[in-house]
Amino acid sequence: MKILFSNIPWFDGKDTFFGIPVSRGGVRSGSRWPMTSKIINPFNLFKKPFYFKDYRLPYAYYPAPFFLMSTASYVQEKFKNYEVKIRDSIVRRETLSNFFKYLSKENFDMIFIETSSNSWKNDTQIIKEISEKFPNLKIAICGTISNEEINEIIENKNVVAVIKGEFEKNALKIVDGHKGILDFDFMTKEEMNNAPAPLWDKEVANWYYDMNPRGGDHPRMHVLASRGCPYKCIFCVWPSVLTGNDPDGDKPRKVRYYSPEYLEPYIRKSIEAHNFKSVYFDDDTFNLGTAQTLKMCEMMKRINIPWYAMCRADTVSLNVWDKMKESGCKGVKIGVESGDQYVVDKIVNKHLDLELTKKMVKHCVSIGLSVHGTFTLGHPGETEEQQYKTLKFIKDTPFTSYQISGASALANTPLKNLEKKLLKNYSGAKIDSNYDFNTDGNKKWRDIAKKLRVSKPLL
Repeated sequence: MKILFSNIPWFDGKDTFFGIPVSRGGVRSGSRWPMTSKIINPFNLFKKPFYFKDYRLPYAYYPAPFFLMSTASYVQEKFKNYEVKIRDSIVRRETLSNFFKYLSKENFDMIFIETSSNSWKNDTQIIKEISEKFPNLKIAICGTISNEEINEIIENKNVVAVIKGEFEKNALKIVDGHKGILDFDFMTKEEMNNAPAPLWDKEVANWYYDMNPRGGDHPRMHVLASRGCPYKCIFCVWPSVLTGNDPDGDKPRKVRYYSPEYLEPYIRKSIEAHNFKSVYFDDDTFNLGTAQTLKMCEMMKRINIPWYAMCRADTVSLNVWDKMKESGCKGVKIGVESGDQYVVDKIVNKHLDLELTKKMVKHCVSIGLSVHGTFTLGHPGETEEQQYKTLKFIKDTPFTSYQISGASALANTPLKNLEKKLLKNYSGAKIDSNYDFNTDGNKKWRDIAKKLRVSKPLL
């Protein structure tokens, strides 16, 4: 059997860049917030990305498809006689016609397609075309979609199965002949640490890109050091539907760590194979507690390569940031979401002390770490006054860089479910006439920026 794990193309109309017509394209697999943005070079005219310090030309955000990669290697190890491949059409920015040419050339027996609610319209059309062009190709669907979307796609005769939650264990069942809707079956910590190393799309392994945190050192290896997050932010999709089953934010959420014994050989081999210049840990929250963070610091000190991480401001003391810096860390991202404490506590349900956050940012910048702050506006029940407070908080805090997105309601997140019912952990959240239902965070922020009269909507 020949099996493909695919991050299929996603294009979304036209836009302009300094008056020049360009395409819009989406980011899906590997992102907690699937969205679209401008593609300066939609047809991949440059065979390899060109970097100028922090900037990739053309500018783009391309996360690695973590769960497709790990599932592809998981299936390959269990079915050693089968041929397993992975193809990331998003980072390739390949056209649909080129993707179909690839399918025709390779003649696969089964394809696993990762989808999301934000890309659903695009993806279902492609799945329909695959069914028509390749009637003998069995299709399995995975990703962050709603129960309604699952029930819709399972009606396609070529779709043999749909996976809820993490992909690995259910993918084995599908390859072994199981059909229908497969319920959540999460990897245990032991299974994660005994799994084979994720399978890279080798041709484009070092094309993945995120300009933040700042510090250069591209290409960066994108890797997860953990799965899951104990926090219950209203909009975040992975902990609520991919690495957990908690769409209302009212159940316990578990975190499973990869061990240094698992990560270190994987990182070393990947650096050697793909010429990575640094490592970026894109966890939901990398620095969950001192013990785990220091373990990662010790590991990265041995590997001796610059590294970056997605963190939270309040989970470790200031001296731990010093230890991170000493071990080779050059920059971090921190999720803040709002500059208004009420919004942070009562709407977003993040419970992050904003004054402590300012102190953490000042300290990290003072020791030479870059700090990228991430913010979301357009929360349900948030006022314009509170949005302006967020802009002031950004101005008054010495972030090296920052980004603002619109709060988008993704399937099976508390924010999405709030549209149907009240959620007790989000007492300040309410759906009213001021709430914007746009699910594309990039587009939603552009609309909010116009209302706030912000001169540069893509901050």
